[in-house]
Amino acid sequence: MTEPVLLPQILEKTVSENSVQLVLRIPENLLYLDGHFPQMPILAGVVQLHWAIQFAKDKFSITDLIEDVSQIKFNSLIHPQDKVTLTLTLNPETQTLTYTYKLDEKICSSGRFVPIKK
Repeated sequence: MTEPVLLPQILEKTVSENSVQLVLRIPENLLYLDGHFPQMPILAGVVQLHWAIQFAKDKFSITDLIEDVSQIKFNSLIHPQDKVTLTLTLNPETQTLTYTYKLDEKICSSGRFVPIKK
C-alpha cells in the first residue's frame, strides 16, 4: 500500500494576472478519503475549500486566514482518480476570491472567500 498524500497531483497549471487554473488528479491514496466513505470514497467539501485557499495563497500571496466564506455550492461528487479543473479568480477591487471545481464541463463545487488582509 502506498503512503497517504495530502494534495492532488497537479497535471497542468495556467496562470494569468488575476486567475489560476489547475488541472488536478485526485489520488486514490489521498488521506482525506479515508473513512469518507468506505464503500464510495468522495472528496469532502471542506477539503475542496481548503485546497482552494492553499492554492490561492500560493498564487496571490494571501494569508490562509479567512474573513468570510460565502456562496458555497456542491453540485456533484468528486471521486478518487477524477481529473478536475480548479479555477481561482481574484477580484482585485474587493480582494474576493472565487473558486470553481469542474469535472469536464460539469461544475462540482464553487464558492467565494475573503482572506484577512496581511
